[in-house]
Amino acid sequence: MSLRALGQHQEAIENYGQAIQYNPTNLEVYINKGVALYKLGQYQRSNKAL
Repeated sequence: MSLRALGQHQEAIENYGQAIQYNPTNLEVYINKGVALYKLGQYQRSNKAL
């Protein structure tokens, strides 16, 4: 189960950031990061992540 699914959105965001550094072409990571940011109410950052 993923951190985001467990409700650990902040930790998931940090991990997504690391994943983006390693593979910046993986679009799924950007989407997941955007969703996690949205769940935390960080709507502008969520839009930028996408």
